Amino acid sequence: MLGARGAGKHSARTVSLAEGYDRYMALNTTAYFSFPGNAREMLEFYHSVFGGELEILTYGEQLDNGVQFPFDPPRKAVAHATLQGPFTLGGGDDLQNSRDRVNPGDIGFTVESDSVEEAEKIYAALAAEGKPSMPFAQAPWGDYFGMVVDRFGVGFNITVPASAVNDNGLGNTKGWSEKL
Repeated sequence: MLGARGAGKHSARTVSLAEGYDRYMALNTTAYFSFPGNAREMLEFYHSVFGGELEILTYGEQLDNGVQFPFDPPRKAVAHATLQGPFTLGGGDDLQNSRDRVNPGDIGFTVESDSVEEAEKIYAALAAEGKPSMPFAQAPWGDYFGMVVDRFGVGFNITVPASAVNDNGLGNTKGWSEKL
């Protein structure tokens, strides 16, 4: 809760955090990875899975435009890239190991779809060279849900809310417990 002082000497008004955001700013969040030299490979893979528009700027392109770096970057290394699609993902090759690393398995994404068919395709693409940890199927709470760690060690929860399943008229076609 955000506190706000009123006009009176002892008056105070409590403002909810959500109300505070509406009044003060709009927020967008982008996951930004500092890749250990494989930014292009990872972002092209996510582009193939999720679609969208992928823009890649290499260190070579930056050097050609007169940008100087305090180190000698490989020309083909990714200085910055953005995948803009159903969500935004950014990143670049961290050539100087300038950040404390978080293991890819320490971070996960939840991807929600309104289509079981689309969610199954995403799950299958991530699992192809990765490791499924929970099969994608209808869960006891009604949603379709599955968990997978992709080939880069990044975890994904894939979900389709029960309301979307019912709205699409798909019913309970696959039992979650049957796939365990």
